Amino acid sequence: MDEHGSAVLLFGNDVREGARAAYERWHSGHHVPQRLTVRGILGAIRFRHAGAGGPEFLTFYRLAKAEILEGPAYRALIETPDAGTLAMRPNLRAPRRLVMRAGPVPAIPEGFAMVVEQAPADRPFPRTRWRAAVVIDGPLVTAQRNHPIMGGAELPAGHLRLVFAPAERLSEWTTPAGATRLGGIYQSLDRFGVDVGSLR
Repeated sequence: MDEHGSAVLLFGNDVREGARAAYERWHSGHHVPQRLTVRGILGAIRFRHAGAGGPEFLTFYRLAKAEILEGPAYRALIETPDAGTLAMRPNLRAPRRLVMRAGPVPAIPEGFAMVVEQAPADRPFPRTRWRAAVVIDGPLVTAQRNHPIMGGAELPAGHLRLVFAPAERLSEWTTPAGATRLGGIYQSLDRFGVDVGSLR
């Protein structure tokens, strides 16, 4: 199995006021490591931003392929959660779930921040090369069964672009006309699986 993967799951959420410390312990110490027990979920990076206009927390999951999310191992985790996850779910606010096919997903250098952009289905992002940055873009996957905490919301159509670079560089990044930015600049918190540093 290629450790770079060919798809990305991006999951975002806010957290109920007063529950942030418990959320951080649960998410980094239990939830993300548990997801990586599913064969084909290769790595993850947790991000956070303190601004407005998007989820406070975003988690980037590196997938061998998008179909992993339809497999029995992953579906069992989300449909029959353990007691700790059941207790935490009421504290999650405004969940966002985006799944993208991306071809070979490149390595993300340690410490890089992230900008997230969405574009309509009929206006894909132009190919972009930006010095000292990693850019991942591709079509969003809509043919997925619902996630239990998404309240029946359908996955959006269109295109997703993730731009990774040092935060000071990302302050110069301009989102193109016709696209929207999800939140501000997301700072990395911690890394898991192959994203700890084994990728080249």
